[in-house]
Amino acid sequence: MTNVNNGKKLTSRDLQAIETRKKIYDTAVRLLSEKGYENTTVDDICNASGVAKGSFYHYFKTKSDIIVQTYNDVDERISQEFESLPPDTGVLEKIIYAPMFQARYAIEKGLNYTTLIYKQQIDTENAFFASDKRAFISFIRKAIQEGQVKGLIRKDISADELSKMVVSFSRGVTYDWCLHDGDYDLEERMQRSMKLLIQSFMVQTNK
Repeated sequence: MTNVNNGKKLTSRDLQAIETRKKIYDTAVRLLSEKGYENTTVDDICNASGVAKGSFYHYFKTKSDIIVQTYNDVDERISQEFESLPPDTGVLEKIIYAPMFQARYAIEKGLNYTTLIYKQQIDTENAFFASDKRAFISFIRKAIQEGQVKGLIRKDISADELSKMVVSFSRGVTYDWCLHDGDYDLEERMQRSMKLLIQSFMVQTNK
């Protein structure tokens, strides 16, 4: 959480609002993980977080907005981490970074909640989940474009198409982890799978 908002210092009221929203969100994630989406009500979330029902609806229009906020959280955090990457970070490392972040985030949130997120992706009509404008896919696309400019990545397939392949592949690995009840090292599998995929993007030099 930052103490500035569009260049302006946050007031104590702003900070309190941020804290309240975070408390509702964190409580909701815990309850949804424990009880499941259908068995968790807005009343449950409000009672557990100690806020009035009106406060919940002030920050979230519906219960499904909690899931959307998870994606916002992913995008915000990966954007912050990307900005802090060393300038000499290689193209391959940049492309793999986003899927590896996704793997770490899934482990952080836990198997139950990650499974719930994937179920909601299928059930919901919210287009944000698969939006090409999300920071997650934009980060991958920019890294691929950089690789194409440097002559490291093939240009016969657009950066947009290649980035979609990476995202689809990373979702598939995470989904498979959920199907197998998290019985293998997701980070190790993600890294190995991504390296194999991205090798097919690289320009092959004649030896």
